Amino acid sequence: AWLIAMKNLEPKRYPKNSPQVKGVGNGEISIGWVNHYYLMRQLAVDPEYPAANYLFPTPGDAGNLLMLSGVAVSKHSEKQALADEFVKFLLSDEIQTHFTQVNFEYPLVGGVNAAAGLEPLGDRLSLVDQKHLTDIAKTQEMLQSLGLR
Repeated sequence: AWLIAMKNLEPKRYPKNSPQVKGVGNGEISIGWVNHYYLMRQLAVDPEYPAANYLFPTPGDAGNLLMLSGVAVSKHSEKQALADEFVKFLLSDEIQTHFTQVNFEYPLVGGVNAAAGLEPLGDRLSLVDQKHLTDIAKTQEMLQSLGLR
């Protein structure tokens, strides 16, 4: 039902995330569903840019999705020591500072500050059981059947 309602709004399609952010800023569209750092990059270039497509809704509202990335290191790897050093490097203050201040990502270690203007996560995220998000084939089927993909 939600997808049908979205289709009925005849959403404008953009080839990438940055043009969506610009589309909101210039009034072409009222919202763009992009990763937060696309807007943060635009705000770094133009601090007066309209930030209308970036918000954290009230607790319990699933209007945002926090997607995590990770590194898996097998204990059976022949290069265990190198892999461990790589993970330590990624979690170092220098690299975490780069991720936060240049890429506008959230820091993964204590003592590293998020970029100015980046909303703290706090308790504003909804808990979603990730196993409900694993069936990509059904999602793609729904999108294709509605002509949204």
